[in-house]
Amino acid sequence: MHYIDKETNDWPLSVDAIAQENPDWANPWLLPRYAPITEAAATIEYDRLTQKLAHKSVLDVIDGVHVWGWEAVPLDAQELAEMQAKEEARRQAQLEAMRLARRVTKRQALLALWDLCEIKESDILAVIDAVEDAGARYRMQVDWQGALYIEHDSPTVLLLAQALNITQRLGELFDYAATQ
Repeated sequence: MHYIDKETNDWPLSVDAIAQENPDWANPWLLPRYAPITEAAATIEYDRLTQKLAHKSVLDVIDGVHVWGWEAVPLDAQELAEMQAKEEARRQAQLEAMRLARRVTKRQALLALWDLCEIKESDILAVIDAVEDAGARYRMQVDWQGALYIEHDSPTVLLLAQALNITQRLGELFDYAATQ
């Protein structure tokens, strides 16, 4: 609990500080010159990315009671940098979770391609074989043939979707594949 010295307006004073100033009194914080400070609940709205809550620098007096309220203050440069780093890490984790949620097994992908577009794996392999750049072709072959999972945003999937003219249907295909 904190107190205010009504004669000097010093605050916040602890019980120990008041006792040191008044060593002759058993319970000096009960002297009429001291009034307890009620701490208000921190219920104000603020932007957690750019602000923090801090005690006000002045006390409110409500119905004769001294109330120490809260206010939103801007984060300092270090706090802002830390908050931005935390927010970026949270956002990246959320994106990674979404990315992993939008992956299917190769079997699921092939069934969806056949059921919705009548595209066979041989059609996919033909697209890969048609890639002129040997290095790019090899990377696509390894990516497609070695994949346990097909991810909707992988470079190989995006290139194959473009070549097979199904880019606009990727979301639908992955949603369907997830049910197979």
